[in-house]
Amino acid sequence: MSIHLLMSRNSVRNTTFSCDSLGIHYDVSRNKESGVVTVQRWDSTTDSNVFVGEFYLSWFKPDRVRMGPDGQWMSKKRFLYKEGRNPISAARTFEAADGTKYRWKLRWNKLQLCYASSENKGKAALVMYHRHYTAGKVSYLEVNDSAVLQALDPIIVSFLIMEKERRDRDKAAQRS
Repeated sequence: MSIHLLMSRNSVRNTTFSCDSLGIHYDVSRNKESGVVTVQRWDSTTDSNVFVGEFYLSWFKPDRVRMGPDGQWMSKKRFLYKEGRNPISAARTFEAADGTKYRWKLRWNKLQLCYASSENKGKAALVMYHRHYTAGKVSYLEVNDSAVLQALDPIIVSFLIMEKERRDRDKAAQRS
């Protein structure tokens, strides 16, 4: 059975992801002055928000990411990197804290998360993004494998970056 992380808004810079039945709640907000997008997770044991990570995407400055409260800023390409030699592929890979590698792929203009290892190629997506454009319908991340819940923090941050870049590419294509 899949788990749906519902988005409060279609924005990738100001939204929440939540699954009330499992007590999952992430807040995403953008500082208007600095442009930094911050992700926090609600922790039911302390009844407070826990810093997950933040990122900064800019046209004129280097993109950067920071994971965890003690994390250092790193380039986005170091956090979310390209594997393989296909120059037109939008797929990007990242590594969770436990060493598991995941890859975001774009299939039929929808983001899907899979394991990055070659022995898992062709298997069903672990997480899929369902974006709705009509009023009254909610966009959501569908988690198909509950094993990835332990790596949800970097999954959320990497998803936000990937979806922001996909939307930017779509806007650029519409302009030309």
